[in-house]
Amino acid sequence: MPTPKLNYLVDILMAISFIIIILTALNSQRGGLHSTFGWIFVALVILHFLLHWKWVISITSNFFKK
Repeated sequence: MPTPKLNYLVDILMAISFIIIILTALNSQRGGLHSTFGWIFVALVILHFLLHWKWVISITSNFFKK
């Protein structure tokens, strides 16, 4: 899968997971679902950072050069 499409897919899945986390936080009977999507969100955030790692390094090195 091309990188832009993969980035878009990861971002959409992160947004959906985040919405589910928020909605299930309001209902104590949905604790399992809340935890499951919480872990899915964490995994997607890690994947997001890995996909953008070159950008993170570039920005960080430019920040410390100043």
